[in-house]
Amino acid sequence: MQNDFLQLAATAGQTYQDVVNATSSAMEQLVDLLSAAAKSAVETFLDIIIPSAYGEEISPATATSFAAASIYVTPVRRDPLVLDLDGDGIETLPINTTTPLMFDLDNTGVKKSVGWIKSDDGFVVLDRNANGTIDSGAELFGDATPLSGGGTAADGFAALAQFDTNLDGQMTAADSAFANLRVWRDLNQNGLSEAGELSTLTSLNITSINVAASSHTITVSNGNLITDQGSYTWGDGTVGTAGEIANSADVQLATDPFHTTFTTPLTLTAQALTLPDMNGSGQVRSLREAISSNSTLATLVTQFTQATTSADRRALLDNILKEWSNTSTMGTTFTGAYAGHTLTVDIQGTTSGTAEYQAWADKLTILEHFNGRTFNTVPAGTAPVTVTLLSGAQPLLQQSYDAIKDSVYGALVVQAQLKPYLDVITLNVTATEWQSTSRHWKTLSAARQRPMQ
Repeated sequence: MQNDFLQLAATAGQTYQDVVNATSSAMEQLVDLLSAAAKSAVETFLDIIIPSAYGEEISPATATSFAAASIYVTPVRRDPLVLDLDGDGIETLPINTTTPLMFDLDNTGVKKSVGWIKSDDGFVVLDRNANGTIDSGAELFGDATPLSGGGTAADGFAALAQFDTNLDGQMTAADSAFANLRVWRDLNQNGLSEAGELSTLTSLNITSINVAASSHTITVSNGNLITDQGSYTWGDGTVGTAGEIANSADVQLATDPFHTTFTTPLTLTAQALTLPDMNGSGQVRSLREAISSNSTLATLVTQFTQATTSADRRALLDNILKEWSNTSTMGTTFTGAYAGHTLTVDIQGTTSGTAEYQAWADKLTILEHFNGRTFNTVPAGTAPVTVTLLSGAQPLLQQSYDAIKDSVYGALVVQAQLKPYLDVITLNVTATEWQSTSRHWKTLSAARQRPMQ
């Protein structure tokens, strides 16, 4: 048993030290609690603490450093139509960075962390595919709502206006779509429309919603905007506004393109199931999903699992990140995001066509994919565009890139190099051996402040 721990330490080096530091206190408590069920409990425990020690997420520092380097970026917001149902004004919630609320506001098949509305107000919605749930911004009324003539609406009021079939400027029972409209109150604030959260307009005693609006932008301190205010009518004829905020309004909800989940998972290959996994970010799928669609990535990750030194594993990281990034379909600065514009990319301190320039181009592409957005906001129209990577921004971009590398290395090395040893150790633990195992772990815990050589 002790030899197993020593072999683990020799193989993993500093990574082993980090895992011991992250888990020793919890293990010491566990030692005092376990008895006959030691083996199964340890295995469960390790399944929990190995991800928590190194994580299975791309480091948030990837996004913060990338944002700090970007100076020409317009905050991304989407604008669904919202009703103030209780007369106290439309109230919104900021993006929750700790427990993100995820929703596909822009109907791209990718849920993003978003700002939201409080549960006492409601989205106007239409279940277009009749599956009983509201799946994306296409089923809200906003700038992702499809128009019957093609394209998407400019805002929530324009999206609703296409259903005003008698052209009287309001949605009423005289319009055929009125009966199919719903108001969604997200009562438990989880971004999922569930039983009891969808109500007909009639059940709420709403008789009409005006499809015309006046522009009136209100900046909310939590990152959201309230624009294009309007009104609706209750069954008793009441119409009006609540303070500065109308009964109805386009609410431009903040979106975080870094924290994302894809709505449709990919089928994993048999090979992918044998290799390490971790979540993607931005417009990049999970590692196993990416491996399933990219044979070169599968080969590189296999080589990582088979490498015997930290230097060999780290030498593979740049290519792993490049191939993982290449599985994203998002256009980037160097891969089509500026289609229609004549584009110049000035990377200060480098010359186009050199290896140094190409290295930065590759890094920027990877960073844009993992952050879910281009470095600069792509303008409308076709005017020529120059994107400049200022020399002062380059260290921040390097920090963002290093954050991806470190988080990927940590997640992969734990799964590829440490977990097999820990599995061997725990599979050999029996009730009679547990005290010996406990002593070995406590010895490691006591030594955890000593640097690993």
